[in-house]
This record gives sequence, structure tokens and C-alpha cells, in this order.
Amino acid sequence: MSKTRRALSAILAIAMVLSTLSVVTVSAAAFDDTTGHWAEAAIDTWSDRGVIQGYGDGTFRPDDSITRAEVATVLNNVLSYTTVSSNTFSDVASSDWFADAVLKLNAAGVLNGNGDGTMTPNSNMTREEATTAIARAFGVTAFDTSITQYSDYAQISDWAAESIGAMTANGYVQGDANGFRPQDTITRAEIVTIIDNIVKLYITEPGTVDAQYVSGIVVVKSNGDLTINGIIADGIVISESASGTVTVSGSRYQFADHQLGRRRYRRFEQDSGPGGYTETRSGYAYGCSRTTYRYCGQYGGGKLRL
Repeated sequence: MSKTRRALSAILAIAMVLSTLSVVTVSAAAFDDTTGHWAEAAIDTWSDRGVIQGYGDGTFRPDDSITRAEVATVLNNVLSYTTVSSNTFSDVASSDWFADAVLKLNAAGVLNGNGDGTMTPNSNMTREEATTAIARAFGVTAFDTSITQYSDYAQISDWAAESIGAMTANGYVQGDANGFRPQDTITRAEIVTIIDNIVKLYITEPGTVDAQYVSGIVVVKSNGDLTINGIIADGIVISESASGTVTVSGSRYQFADHQLGRRRYRRFEQDSGPGGYTETRSGYAYGCSRTTYRYCGQYGGGKLRL
């Protein structure tokens, strides 16, 4: 048995919200422009969960681009971050509707700005920016991070290549007949689809989760004791806002420790062999040999006091 631990964040998973404060949360079935859309099912799922929102005129506008501020707001909706960074961005005012979400994602190391003191919150996010942010939020990694399967891989920025490769290897993103199109802006529908590809079990209430195969990541946002029995998942990510005791037993998952910016990310991930880890006050001592991120066996579970 090993002691599971708190993931200090997770999910850039991006989705989308309105660029104003007057938003409505409704089922996709109630949107005037999503019936028959290729992303209708994902939009329906995440709208029902209150993570994504539409416009006051009853539309969702799935094929519109999404801004960095909207992405930050949605990610905050998904994971309910609690830590806020000091505002060092010249283009983010404390009175801006998106300031809280942007500064929380900055504290989590998901959105780091442009390196010149700006965040450009109202700029549309590109496909490579979105993929990189999501990979950071979920701690997505892979042994094979190749991007050469995309015909336009040479257009992918160096800083985004590893994240795009990892997200591709895990099946969370894919290109099309034209390649990955890294510099194109990402749409609201595409963002929701990425979230839906990654998060396959979204736990918001305490209780017991019984044995099941989860073809993606488990997100825990419950307030109260939670027991997870016998799951097989790509990973478990626990929201900063979660409280109570999370007990995981008889489950297979992977564990990775991610240091992003000033924040430490902890994630449970699927194992690939025998081994384990032991938590220490100064860091982590692993039951199998590794000095950097590696798949290391963990079968069973443990208990985490939030």
C-alpha cells in the first residue's frame, strides 16, 4: 500500500466560457447551434456539469475561437484552483472579469504569460498553445513524444513539441488531413473535445466509486470522504479545493511528480510493472529505480488526507 497524495491542480483541459460575466449554463440540447454538430455530445456533457457556458442569446458558437482569458476561466471551472499569484501582468487589471482565473492558472504554472510582462488575455489561443497548457495542467507525459507523424511538424514551436507529442501519444489530440495546424486558433468545440478525451471520470460528490475501467484521467473535486475501489485509469488528479480523505485501493494507475513553475504537481498514473513509492518529507523515494519521470510500478492504493 502506498500513500496517495494531493495533486495541486490539474486540467487545463480548457473549455470555454463567455467573454463577459453574463453567461448561462444550460444543456447543449438547449443551445440553438449545437444540434447535429460533431462535438454535440461533448458539449452536452460539460455544459450539464457547469464547466462550459454559452451566450445569452441561446448560442454556444462551437466553431468560434476561444481566448486565453476564456480558457483560464474554464480551467478554473474544471479544477477549482485556490491559490492566486501576485499580478505581474501589465494587461491584467484586478477589476477584469478574468483576473482571478488567470492569476490562479499562473500560480499553478499552467499559463505563464509571454515573457515580457504581458498575458494578452483577449488574444485567441492557438492549437499549440492550448495543447501545451492542457498537458501542463494534467501533467501529461509519454516516452514517445514524436511529432513527425504530422505533415506540418516543422511548424510546431520547439517549446510546444514535447507536449504535443505526449498528448498525441496518449490519444488526447490528433491532427487532420492538413497536419496539426499548430498556429491556427483552436475553437470552442475543439477545446471541449480535448477535455472530454482526457477526463473520463469527474467526481464531485463524496462516497464510493466501484471497480471500472477509465479510459482517461479521473478528476476528484469532492468535499468529504471518498473511496475509489478497483479502477484502472490513466491517472487521478485531485483538485486543490477537494477536502476529506481520499482512499484508493485495488487500483492500477500511474504516478508522476511534476514541477511546473513555482508549483508542484502530483498526479496518480497507471503503472507498468512492480514497484512503488514511499513519501518522505523532503521528496519522494521510489521503490524502483529512476531519477526523472518514468513509469514505475504501483498497484494497490493508499489514503490521502486533504
